[in-house]
Amino acid sequence: MRKFLFLFAPGLLAACAAFPDVDEVTDDSMANAPYPQLVPLEHILVAEEQTSSTRRMSSQEQLTTSQEQLTGRAAALRARAKRLRSGRLSAEDKKRLSETVDG
Repeated sequence: MRKFLFLFAPGLLAACAAFPDVDEVTDDSMANAPYPQLVPLEHILVAEEQTSSTRRMSSQEQLTTSQEQLTGRAAALRARAKRLRSGRLSAEDKKRLSETVDG
């Protein structure tokens, strides 16, 4: 019963709160302001495409960046593999790993 009261009481308190009057204009300049201009979505999308195309990298720059990232990742993986092969594992661990990898 107490659990129900703890869950129900906040709902009652929230229901008693006054709802703000969202239709009321707080500033005279807002009351007399013209309605915003409605613009077709195509115009907005074209404008966005034009601004974003100037920020894009060329395909050659993207290729170079991707190659550099892959080369760096490959080097990191090779170094990790070398550390794993360095003999820090016990004979039992090596056997378990080789059985797992070989299937």
